[in-house]
Amino acid sequence: MRTALFALALILHSAVGSAQGMESGDVIVARVWDVEIMLSEVMTAIYATRPEERASQHPEDLYDQTLERLVEGALTYHAAREAGLREDPSVQRRLRLIERQVLSDAYFRQQLSGQIDAALLDARYVAYAAAMAGRRQYHAHHIRTANETAAIEVKARIDSGESFADVAHSLSYPGSSRGGDLGFFDENSMVPEIVSVAAAMAVGSVSEPFHSQYGWHLLSLEAARPAPIASREEMHDQLAEEAWQDMRTAAIESLRQAAPIARFGRNGEPLVD
Repeated sequence: MRTALFALALILHSAVGSAQGMESGDVIVARVWDVEIMLSEVMTAIYATRPEERASQHPEDLYDQTLERLVEGALTYHAAREAGLREDPSVQRRLRLIERQVLSDAYFRQQLSGQIDAALLDARYVAYAAAMAGRRQYHAHHIRTANETAAIEVKARIDSGESFADVAHSLSYPGSSRGGDLGFFDENSMVPEIVSVAAAMAVGSVSEPFHSQYGWHLLSLEAARPAPIASREEMHDQLAEEAWQDMRTAAIESLRQAAPIARFGRNGEPLVD
């Protein structure tokens, strides 16, 4: 019976594309007092867990454990109702917040459903690839000092013949133990001043001391290369998430423009913009 239920759940889930859309063909899998637990609720809870957690367990074990958690929840839910907690003012406030969130999520699913299609993701991928085409990555070793005087002294040691890595090892700063090796980086993963200096350097050269909010720095540029461009398949989830967020932001802004919004201070007095 358990195997049949789990197989049915997987069929329903694959048919609709998400756990939230499984109401069609749903079945009751447990009843606690008058609280019914639906198969869709079990699958929603399963797919809300981390992917690595789902992958680490046998599907039937995961189903049983999830159903048991929902049964426990139903037991305490029934006990809370019997205790009259539904009418507690603090509980009512929390329920209102939860209702708003659930309805908000449902609104966006309804309004944005079907808008994130292959054509949209293709267009966003083309824009991503175009933006990445001009970017470069840099591999450098790095020394950081507390002040300009120390940076000048370090540069003098390197100019006199000491290797950049040996000087880095002799100092104490994050990364000194690996000779200051930063690996490959670009503007998305490194301090802007370091990227700017690296971009202006020739491979094999050592920079003059320069300053950032983190202190004084020296760079030894080891290599430069075009930034790798991820494939359309690799970018699918990120492109879809970014598209969803952009569309959600636009929808909220449209609602904001059409809505009368009044704000009040903590004392309840109206605030004037």
